[in-house]
Amino acid sequence: MRSVAVFSFALGILASGAAWAIQGCLTGLEDLVPRAQHVVLGRVTDVIKIKLTDCQEGGVYWGQSHRCDGLYRLSVTVSERFRGDAPQELSVVVGSDGPLALSCDDRPPVNGMQGLTVLLFLEPDRDRYWTLDGPNSIYAWPDRIGARDETIARVRALIADDARSGDAKRDATRRSGSLQGGVRRSDGGSLRGAASPSARGREPGEGAALRRRQ
Repeated sequence: MRSVAVFSFALGILASGAAWAIQGCLTGLEDLVPRAQHVVLGRVTDVIKIKLTDCQEGGVYWGQSHRCDGLYRLSVTVSERFRGDAPQELSVVVGSDGPLALSCDDRPPVNGMQGLTVLLFLEPDRDRYWTLDGPNSIYAWPDRIGARDETIARVRALIADDARSGDAKRDATRRSGSLQGGVRRSDGGSLRGAASPSARGREPGEGAALRRRQ
C-alpha cells in the first residue's frame, strides 16, 4: 500500500511539472565553454515553434527526440562574439530538454525569451546553429544586471584558459616530435659512424701488417 502511495505521489509531481521549480537546470559554464564552437551574446527578437523536415522518417534526425520534438527557433541579433564567427542576425534552433522536464527557476521557458538578452553556446550542424544542451545552455536576462556581467566575465576567463590550454598542448606535441626526431638522427649517426666488429680493437696499421705476413 505504501509503495502505491509513493508511486502516485511521484506521478502527481510529473503531471504538474509546471508548478514545480527546481534549481540547476542550466548546464555549468565550465562544461559549456570547452564544447561550444560559437559563444555569442545577443537579444532575442522572435521565438517560434518549428518542425524540421529532417525529422521525417528516413531523415537525418529521425529518431533523435531532442532534435525533433518540441523545437523552437530563436531569432537573435548578436551584439558580441566571444568565440566563432556567427552572423550578426542569427537563427538558433533550440532542441528539446526531454518530455519529463520540470520548470526551472534559473532560466525562463524558451517561449518566454523574446526581448531578453541571451548568452548562447552553439554548435553548427547541417547549416543550422543549435544550442548545445537545448534550453539549458541559454543564459538569459531581462536587462544589464550584475549577475549578467559576472557571468560574461567568467565566460571570458574560461575561454582564455581554454586557449592557453590548447596552446600548451600544441607546444608539448611539437616538443615531443622534435625530441623523437633528434633520437632518430642520433641513432642513425651512431650506426653510420660505428666500426665493424672485425676492425674493433686493432691498432692503426695492424690490418696492413697482417696482409703482408699472409
